[in-house]
Amino acid sequence: MSYRIFAAAVAASLLATTPAIADEGAAGGVSVEYSDLDLTSAKGQAALERRVLAAVNQVCEANSPSTGSRIVPADKRRCLAAARKSAKEQVAAILEDVRRGG
Repeated sequence: MSYRIFAAAVAASLLATTPAIADEGAAGGVSVEYSDLDLTSAKGQAALERRVLAAVNQVCEANSPSTGSRIVPADKRRCLAAARKSAKEQVAAILEDVRRGG
């Protein structure tokens, strides 16, 4: 079984929340592989959180340089908030499944 989390962003600052199993072809989608992590350990969960954060930043282009200001544009802030919310829900569902022995 392949274990992945998907974060998907839609252009023009809209983010489509995605289910735990999503279409890889989604616009702006990024998958986060976690089959190599031991999610029963705090270390494995922390590694997953780092990967998810990196994917969220990639999807929302949070690390791309902007000129003229250090203020994060509103569309990026909305994208980041929505992507974090979606990823948090997916991670919570995955960790609950792990906790139940799945």
